[in-house]
Amino acid sequence: WNVDLIKQMGEALGEECIALNVDVLLGPGANMKRSPLGGRNFEYFSEDPFLAGELAANFINGVQSKGVGTSLKHYAANNQEFQRFSISA
Repeated sequence: WNVDLIKQMGEALGEECIALNVDVLLGPGANMKRSPLGGRNFEYFSEDPFLAGELAANFINGVQSKGVGTSLKHYAANNQEFQRFSISA
């Protein structure tokens, strides 16, 4: 629940992007950890939707405060493999 720390992390990544001439950071992933077997869980913040949203928002604010864009990915409930191309997430 340390939103200040996650914002600082975003700021640090924003500074790294500037140093490497990166205009848009492809992330963060805003999905939830619905299953402990999820192969992409390391990309997400939490299994709690409120916490995941708060952390993602503060991370984005940190990155964008440095003038670097973000591209939010992997929205909620878009993390199952079974029939992944035919579900409506």
